[in-house]
Amino acid sequence: MAHFITENAINYHNYFHFKEETAMAHPSFQLKRAKNDQYYFTLTAKNGQVIAQSEMYNSKDAAENGIASVKTNAPQADIDDQSAAA
Repeated sequence: MAHFITENAINYHNYFHFKEETAMAHPSFQLKRAKNDQYYFTLTAKNGQVIAQSEMYNSKDAAENGIASVKTNAPQADIDDQSAAA
């Protein structure tokens, strides 16, 4: 029984170590489907934190086009600081 527990503990450790390395490898987009059957995507940072979420799209193709647009346009995006009090 002890051998079984030790082997499971090692597998558990290896699985989460792999997941941690994979999640931290690079930022990634996740394409998702909401309960209302619309699609959206999130952009996740290296640490696994969601840093952006899209609008809702009526089709998967439209959401995939949204991801492509962010990939193309975000590097050139200006910063419009609207944090100052009005």
